[in-house]
Amino acid sequence: MKKISFFVLIFVSIFLVGCGAVTTIKQTDSPTINKSTTTTVEKVYHTASYYDEKGQKLKDEKVAEGEVPSYTYSKEDTKEWDYTVLGWSTVKDGTVLSSLPPITSDVSYYAIVQEKKMQYTITFEVFGGSIVSSIKMDYGSSISAPDSPTKEGYSFVVWCTSEELSTVVEWPYTLAGDVTFYASYNEKTDVSKYLEALLKGYELNPYSYIPETMQEGSTANLVNAGTIITDYTKESISTSKIRGNGFGEQWHMILENLDQSKAFFNVLSVIEGLTTSSITAFNNYLDSNPADTSSYSFKTGVYSVTIKFKDNKIYYVLDYTASIGSLGEQSIQIALSMDISTNKKK
Repeated sequence: MKKISFFVLIFVSIFLVGCGAVTTIKQTDSPTINKSTTTTVEKVYHTASYYDEKGQKLKDEKVAEGEVPSYTYSKEDTKEWDYTVLGWSTVKDGTVLSSLPPITSDVSYYAIVQEKKMQYTITFEVFGGSIVSSIKMDYGSSISAPDSPTKEGYSFVVWCTSEELSTVVEWPYTLAGDVTFYASYNEKTDVSKYLEALLKGYELNPYSYIPETMQEGSTANLVNAGTIITDYTKESISTSKIRGNGFGEQWHMILENLDQSKAFFNVLSVIEGLTTSSITAFNNYLDSNPADTSSYSFKTGVYSVTIKFKDNKIYYVLDYTASIGSLGEQSIQIALSMDISTNKKK
């Protein structure tokens, strides 16, 4: 029975094929073939915001989730400040991150900047004098004058900001950059020695230049009144009888002028009395003011004294009011000078 059924099935199938009919036989255990498909995943972006150390925004940047944000920030130094960018923090003035993590959400980063005062060097050029060491100080520092250098044969005057010594430093000095100060000197001149030489030798007496026999009171010129001949009509007079050492009216006028001169020179001798005090005062002045050897004035009692030293000439000017013999009270100025190269006085 089973065999008949099998042959019947074969026959029917052949018949149907022959008649042009197609029958599909589906087997439940056959594999299923599916077409290939592509899936597109859309990226997620977050915003990284960057701020400077003061909290001012520098930039916004879109960064895909999972990627590491990156932004380079630099800060230029100024004359006053030296800046170093240390890195980023998630809060202003916070702790510096060792590195920025992959982004997972919107985030803000703040620059962390270290600032230090710029330092500058002050150099001292002493032109052969004793060494004054250079110093390094912060910008804006207030600098006081250093110790003055010493130099053989010279007196230190001032520090200058130019090598030509045309601009004097004003102390305290505010530092704003590297700077060199230049020492200014005056060559030492023993002005007091010349002053002393000038003031000596003025105890002058005009009579010292007149021969003794020509001076008033000379015994050689004394005449007995009883022997004086006043009437030359009575007898002829031999010129041999006129004493050769006698002098007439004209000479007495000369003597009077000499007396006036003597009175003046007595006044002039006052300078001798001021010599010591003048030299002492001038020396003290030079010790305290080595930069100014050209002019010095001082007052002692009724006398005003001005001392000048310029172009190898020293001047001594004395002003005062005094009574001079028959001339009465006079305002007097006595000016003395000497060329130190020739010792010539006026």
